[in-house]
Amino acid sequence: MQALLRGLVGAFLVLLFAASGAAANDADLDVLLDGVARIGKPGVPGPLAVTGPEAFVVWTGRDGADLALPLVVAAHHEKGKLIAFGHPGYFGAAALAEHDTARLLANAARWLGGRRGRVCCWRQPELAERLTAAGIDAQNVPQRDWMGALDSYDAVFLKPSDLDVEEVERLREWIARGGSVGLADLGWGWQQLNPRRVLAEDHPGNLLCAPLGFVWSDGSFNSIDPVAQDRGALSAASAANALKRLREGGRDPAPLDAQLGAVLASAVRAVPAHDARLLEPLEEWL
Repeated sequence: MQALLRGLVGAFLVLLFAASGAAANDADLDVLLDGVARIGKPGVPGPLAVTGPEAFVVWTGRDGADLALPLVVAAHHEKGKLIAFGHPGYFGAAALAEHDTARLLANAARWLGGRRGRVCCWRQPELAERLTAAGIDAQNVPQRDWMGALDSYDAVFLKPSDLDVEEVERLREWIARGGSVGLADLGWGWQQLNPRRVLAEDHPGNLLCAPLGFVWSDGSFNSIDPVAQDRGALSAASAANALKRLREGGRDPAPLDAQLGAVLASAVRAVPAHDARLLEPLEEWL
């Protein structure tokens, strides 16, 4: 029933808005985007969705309708921080060699772990190599039982679909205590590999991050935007901000647009059924 409702709400939003502020985290964006003008496009990246006020959009891509959705998002959670990318290839050598991707990752590592922080790259040797070359204390850790040494690091980069349920819980607790995490994954790719499972409910990255304000959604990008000169455009790609705008506009869809509808529809398809922050207000509005 929840899956049916999610699909109906998403379809309604797309139809409703198809015809029809400044970023809140400027200091964080100043650090993350320093010296970054363009980033690479590994394979066919997919979107994330920002669903809570603790998260914000860092970079956007364009879907088939040329609408902007989040490609890179970041968040604060209690004492920790997170940054997430819409394709695991962003941690690989090819993307790191393209445009300013390596600079963005180095900025992210320093933002997460501090300028002298120790960084664990779990099964990410190419990222560890590039971060080390940038003067960051980064180490590739290939072992399956890597979490035993987690407290000796300030930040960790990983692919969340490699996590099991117990690791998800331990990692969330570590973030709350002050650990920071960089993540890269692909919603549509995971769904193809796991056709009997539900992205919103079963993807380890969404189990970890939905309570922290963002999720991986399905869909794909045709192109990657350049760095946003207008940070209000980043804010407009946040479903949390789109929901606020929707509720402030009352029940008249006239002032709304396709961008808002696409952002909300993408988020609705990806949030777990128990995450009331987005679904309940939308159901009330409908």
